[in-house]
Amino acid sequence: MAKPRFLFLFTGTLALFVYVATLAPTITWRNDGVDSGDLAAAVAVGGVPHPPGYPTYLILGEVFKLLPFGDVAYRLNLLSAACAALAVATMALVIRHILSTTESIAEAALDQVKKSEDTDRTHSRIWLYAASASLMLAFSSTFWSQAVITEVYALNALLVATSIYGALRVQPANERWLVPVLAGLLGLSLGNHLSILLILPMLIWILRARWRWQLVVASSLAFCVGLCVYAIIPIRAATSAPINWGVATTLPSLWWLVSAEPYQPLFMALPWKFVPVRIAAELRLLGEAFMGWGFLLGLLGLYSLRRHNRRLAYGSLTSFLLI
Repeated sequence: MAKPRFLFLFTGTLALFVYVATLAPTITWRNDGVDSGDLAAAVAVGGVPHPPGYPTYLILGEVFKLLPFGDVAYRLNLLSAACAALAVATMALVIRHILSTTESIAEAALDQVKKSEDTDRTHSRIWLYAASASLMLAFSSTFWSQAVITEVYALNALLVATSIYGALRVQPANERWLVPVLAGLLGLSLGNHLSILLILPMLIWILRARWRWQLVVASSLAFCVGLCVYAIIPIRAATSAPINWGVATTLPSLWWLVSAEPYQPLFMALPWKFVPVRIAAELRLLGEAFMGWGFLLGLLGLYSLRRHNRRLAYGSLTSFLLI
């Protein structure tokens, strides 16, 4: 029987190999990498990039900065490649878990496999479908484009995939420790990109936990611990590095940075005459990301999922629309 770790290693290794082969050699303006220079420079000099500061990314950036080859930007490009490959591998496990644990979905996905068919062959087919779907994600244009440059989105994808997989794995036997771990991961994820909040509807729908007060307290504390990653911002800001947005050494300046105050007036501030153009651009982006026909497959998948697991279907649709 094809085991989950082989699926994880196969999809992750294949994606990583392609990403490294197509990696940008240094800072680039391609793939809409307009923030690459700011992020790379902030890591290089020990400073703070643009709001909201991205402390989780900075910590991992400091680790990859120690690599003994390439310039800092190339090393951070490698960080994106590693995070994207791990995200792909984790999504393969997510898909396999859904197909394996929901009998009716498995039957539909396996094209009504005959009951007499060997169990190992059934698992092999699930393995194949999970690998195919996750690699479709890996080599979709938008995802691939962010896996080869210095940006925060590959790490965000990894945090999203890990959160979803963890939520699907919660059971009465492990909820006492797994739910607080997921809460801590959510706090840590907010240190990379605030859009992680948009997957909360999905997590809430699929998380099956008995919310006793002990679990609520433990999860709240874990979330606060994860959120403490922002404490590194004033420490870095105090060094007076040349890249030091907001000089966040005081609570007001830290809030200015973390709340992205300079960008708040721009939120939903698009003039009405540009709304049709923006909608057309978003539809084009969706078409490119899902390669056209993939979007239709996604709709069919959502329909099938709704028949067999409404909680996951509605949670996925809600988060998708919010994003």
